[in-house]
Amino acid sequence: MSKRLKAEPKRVVTKRQLSRWERERRRRRILQIVILVVIVSVLGMLGYGYYDTRVKPWHQPIVRINDTVFDMNYFVKMLRASGLSSTSDTSSAQSVATAIQDNELMKQGLEKDFGVVISDEAIEEKLQEILSSYSMTAEELKTNLADVGISVEDFKQMYIEPSLVQSELQQRIGDQDYPADQEFEHVRVQAMLVAGADNATAVRDRWLAGEDFNTLVADYSPSKYYPNTSSDNTTVEWIPRGIESAAFDEYAFAEGSENSTVSDAIPESEGSENYWLINVLNKEDRALSEAHRDTWVSKAFNDWLNEEKKKGEEEGRIKSYLDDEKIGWALAHI
Repeated sequence: MSKRLKAEPKRVVTKRQLSRWERERRRRRILQIVILVVIVSVLGMLGYGYYDTRVKPWHQPIVRINDTVFDMNYFVKMLRASGLSSTSDTSSAQSVATAIQDNELMKQGLEKDFGVVISDEAIEEKLQEILSSYSMTAEELKTNLADVGISVEDFKQMYIEPSLVQSELQQRIGDQDYPADQEFEHVRVQAMLVAGADNATAVRDRWLAGEDFNTLVADYSPSKYYPNTSSDNTTVEWIPRGIESAAFDEYAFAEGSENSTVSDAIPESEGSENYWLINVLNKEDRALSEAHRDTWVSKAFNDWLNEEKKKGEEEGRIKSYLDDEKIGWALAHI
């Protein structure tokens, strides 16, 4: 019979050995944690440096209009779309920032005051109209826009939509303030604007002496004039109040002015070297001509926009974050 092998006696682990092993494990664990923290810290510092220099500047705010904020990324794209370059001056860049603000004010005003939002369909229709007018394909437009660093969607947002908003807003303001079928006070005049007080006096004397109006216009080459209206009242010398200067209106629309002869020389404005000579032939309430209505609507629109900007800035609803440093950074990254 074979002899059984004797089993190795179990090694007895002392408390002292256990304590030493536990200390070693703890040291290894602490070392691993320290190494991990260092790695994470280094990566974090590298990541923050990349974010701080490459990412964060693109997301810094440029202007806020109510709850809408436009960032540097949008601003740089607008600079590109406007044809600016790194050599452009700061005033040109500032005007682009102002356009961003105005576009958003118009967009919000159109919705707030008139309940109108420009649809995606209207924007796409306008895009197709542009492509057709320039005999360009959508792919050619995409390529051309890519050359300046913007996309077709950028083009829609930065150019097409604002142009549609402005057109719609002007139309709404015009229909509200100056309905096409409403009549307004007009005067029918012979009038000319003459440079220099002495010239104006000489012209008036010759006019009162019976010289032909058109001869006087040719001799003195006034900067502006309204010749005699034809007998069928079809020419444009029917002038509504507000088209010319306040001095012109003060005389022409005064009671009884149609019963007077040629006016004395009237300064166009305070300190002006230009003088009006006015002969009022008739007064009448009439519908505005297309040109005069366009002038009034344009003025009403500009007044609306200026008032919105003024109120927004006073109430803190409009805030610009732009300064020379940010403008310089934006121009450098066009």
